[in-house]
Amino acid sequence: MRRLSVPLWFSAAVTYLFLYAPIAVVTVYSFNARRYGMVWSGFTTRWYRELFQSSEKILAAENTVVLALASTLVSTLLGTLLGYGLARYRFAGQRIFSWLMYIPVVIPDIVMAVAMLLFFALLRRWTGLFELGLPTMILAHITFQIPFVAIVVRSRLSGMDPSIEEAARDLGADGWQTFRHVTLPLIAPGIVAGALLAFTLSLDDFVVSFFTAGPGSTTLPILIYSSVKRGITPDINALSTLIVLASVAGTLLMSLPPRLRVRSFQVVLVLVGAAFLFGRAAAPKNRLNLLMWSEYIDPQVIRDFEKRYDCKVTLDVFEDLESMMAKLQQGGSSLYDVITPTNYVVPALLRLKLVQEIRHENVPNLANIEPRFASPFFDPGNRYTAPYQWGTNGIYLRKKPGQTLERTWGLFFDPAKQPGSFMLIDGIRETIGAALKFRGHSLNSMSPRELLEARDTLLETKRRCAGFEGGVGGKNRVLSRGVVAAMAYNGDAVRGMREDPETEYFVPEEGSEIWMDNMAIPAQAPNRTMAEKFINFVLEPETGARISNFTQYATPNRAALPFIHPKDRANPAIYPPPAVMEKLEFLRDIGPALKLYDEVWTQVKSK
Repeated sequence: MRRLSVPLWFSAAVTYLFLYAPIAVVTVYSFNARRYGMVWSGFTTRWYRELFQSSEKILAAENTVVLALASTLVSTLLGTLLGYGLARYRFAGQRIFSWLMYIPVVIPDIVMAVAMLLFFALLRRWTGLFELGLPTMILAHITFQIPFVAIVVRSRLSGMDPSIEEAARDLGADGWQTFRHVTLPLIAPGIVAGALLAFTLSLDDFVVSFFTAGPGSTTLPILIYSSVKRGITPDINALSTLIVLASVAGTLLMSLPPRLRVRSFQVVLVLVGAAFLFGRAAAPKNRLNLLMWSEYIDPQVIRDFEKRYDCKVTLDVFEDLESMMAKLQQGGSSLYDVITPTNYVVPALLRLKLVQEIRHENVPNLANIEPRFASPFFDPGNRYTAPYQWGTNGIYLRKKPGQTLERTWGLFFDPAKQPGSFMLIDGIRETIGAALKFRGHSLNSMSPRELLEARDTLLETKRRCAGFEGGVGGKNRVLSRGVVAAMAYNGDAVRGMREDPETEYFVPEEGSEIWMDNMAIPAQAPNRTMAEKFINFVLEPETGARISNFTQYATPNRAALPFIHPKDRANPAIYPPPAVMEKLEFLRDIGPALKLYDEVWTQVKSK
């Protein structure tokens, strides 16, 4: 055997380094004691313990495995039949069918995802079936997996000598006997290869899964994506490490002798099936599907509600209101039971008839609402909404020791006052509103001239900023020292200040937004009565306080105030003093003027 030359050895070493160095980094930092950033702060297994205690991540892992196994089994069967038919039979239009088989392989994932979403929407309108969830995800995965299996099986058949099958028929075997005893064993490696490819594609898929998912059908790729938007943390590294280990285990399994490999697969299937059936058998009789902002409710509140009402609560999250609106308009109004829209989108929800009235006789704790938050301008009489949390939008930053900074939006919008790298919030009304305030205008301006001023300010600012993030993501970037400052919601910022005392939050002197998030019931909520029980539960004094103590946002629940931590009650970042409150504005529904905001935002994000 020839010895490997030094250049080839070096090339191989560099290649393997690039292949495995990122995996090694993820694995190592999954044991880092520091939650944010890349600074090593000691060894810990805490993130793995939290991972195995997280019902959200366990459910995502279960969904991922069920989705991959179910779609792989069906697509392997159908793909094998398709590949066999195209390779062994001659019929009119065969060339066209062969060509059509390649289209799902070459078109972009996003096109396939949108097509499947629209297709399921039409089927749902015509039949009343096909609600988005795990079944629609399985159907979508089968659709894009079949061509891959068929191509592999067909290639295997093309390389097989047809005379072998002819010899079997000459010896008296019929078509089925020939296929079962001759053809199938010979193409089995191709079928297995196609099945493994289908399984891997399903495990790895995000785009199609994201568009066809419903309540409780979050998979690991969707979970990781939504978590990464808020910042890469060690628990995500831990989850990624476990996925890598599972992949390594699968690779080792395939290297076993055939008989042992089959037995191992059987054991794995039995264990997965048993775990799945056991989880379904122990399921509570009631269900509740929530759609709310990320990191916006104490997990213990959900567990307490589940225990009191024998109810399984499924929590899906969104990072911006545009995503929430899109989800509701794409069929989510019949999937979710409680949503948490911010005040300025409630009029749009009412116009589109996406929410229904709350039956006040089922929610007696509405009486606990603080008078200034009861019967708000966007929902007189609280017919459709109940307040959940309120807060402000401002600047969260890390100051250098002894540094004095003006409390102004100019830290972002005036180059001379910029304290360092910074991020803007990825929200159309929030970011344009901040630019309007800096220019001395109202958050709700409908003046084309003033909006053009805000656009020009944002375009200049964009050249200097580090990008756009959600409120949680911006806070995490400050904590990880990726940026010096970020536009953030006060509750996210206060949680950040608790983790890192060197950071601070303030409302700029020009003024800013006061907002109120609300609980509402979608128009076709599948569990309306349970939704009203949940709203009433949240409005209980102790529950309302527990949520605010967790989120670090202010409670609109008057009866909950005695249970709020005294330190939080005295924190001006959570409960602003009167002088600051006078400078705050609610974002209001601006009707047709929203088109101007959309045009400004499109120009800002695209240039």
